[in-house]
Amino acid sequence: MKTILFPTALILSLVGCDTFIDNLSEGIDEIELETPSGGTHTDSTDTDSTDSTDSTDTDSTDTDSTDTDSTDTDSTDSTDGGQSAPEVIDAVEAHVVDGAFIQLTATTWVENRADLSRGYTESHRDAGSVYLTSDDGAPMQLDFHRMEAIQGENVLDEMRATPERTSGWSASRVVYRDGAFVQISPDVWIEENPRSSHIFTEIGRDPWSVYLYSEARSLRIQLDLWTGEIWLDEVGGGEYVLYTIDDTVLNGWSVREVETPTTRFTQIDLGRWQATDDSGMTTAFVEYARDRAAVFLVGAETDLRVQLDLSADIVRWDGETLREDMTVIR
Repeated sequence: MKTILFPTALILSLVGCDTFIDNLSEGIDEIELETPSGGTHTDSTDTDSTDSTDSTDTDSTDTDSTDTDSTDTDSTDSTDGGQSAPEVIDAVEAHVVDGAFIQLTATTWVENRADLSRGYTESHRDAGSVYLTSDDGAPMQLDFHRMEAIQGENVLDEMRATPERTSGWSASRVVYRDGAFVQISPDVWIEENPRSSHIFTEIGRDPWSVYLYSEARSLRIQLDLWTGEIWLDEVGGGEYVLYTIDDTVLNGWSVREVETPTTRFTQIDLGRWQATDDSGMTTAFVEYARDRAAVFLVGAETDLRVQLDLSADIVRWDGETLREDMTVIR
């Protein structure tokens, strides 16, 4: 068994902490940070949002009696005189006949099929499509207007409507009572629960299940989305139902990406997270604990501690004792 444990107290040097905190928005409420063992989460305090951009009407002036072609300019809500950002599609998955494209993080996708799992990086998106580049450099356009997956100039697949329930093609997170299996790359999954964390390699999929293998422990896992069961197959020990799937809500065991008004936190590997602020600056974090309600992080090169509190939808910052409202992405 390969178990990774993180101590509840890490002695790390303070490097760059002040710079990271300075990038947070002003007006964030102060709190007293709870420790993982506290069990009590502080309620969030709502801060009134004040619109600071006045809307100014410009009077229309008639010039003589000559008709002048009038060009209507759409009224656009703006902040500080700028136009609002163009609308973009909010798709996070695309289904094809024998597979699916699934968004794993803010910029990474995976294509899941019976015979392959391929990674992609999202370059951009518009109102109708998401544009990807595969790990080997091939372009892919997921066109949600024409419902086509387009590779280069060729239609690779016809896309289908998103099914009502998670299938073997689209599963990237499977939760059970006190833990979860989470896909973190095209062929790598992690299982996390109160007892330990384990790495698995994805070895196959079909419309109903995802199949995982742990070489270190010589066992196979079947995540059966059709029956709602997680099966364990031990070498020489037989096959049996290990857990019942309870994939109804994101929780501390399954979350892998959250964002605040200033920062996005993304899990990039087992026990490793990355925070990216509005300026694009990144800071590495180590996960040292998690439970059903929260994930607890500490700076990899600082003593900055962060609690991703899913019970209150708040990110709590230690040191500066700050907090921000949080939205769970996946």
